[in-house]
Amino acid sequence: MQILFSKRARSDWQKLDTAVQERLREKLAYFVSQRNPLHYAEKIYDKDLGGFRFRVGYYRIVFDTEENSILVLRVGHRKDIYKK
Repeated sequence: MQILFSKRARSDWQKLDTAVQERLREKLAYFVSQRNPLHYAEKIYDKDLGGFRFRVGYYRIVFDTEENSILVLRVGHRKDIYKK
């Protein structure tokens, strides 16, 4: 499964501390390497935000799925990620 990042997600990612980036990178790679990555995801009911999220401690990775890829839309701390 392929991982793609939106422009906003790239911007969010660059604002994170490098230790947080590494932790998120490892967990994202783990989730995607599993047979069914959506098993580890929660559905988001705000369609403006995205379809699903992965939880990594206090951080969230918000994404949509497209065929055989995950499109990461937002990345950030849980207190900030759901703000519009």
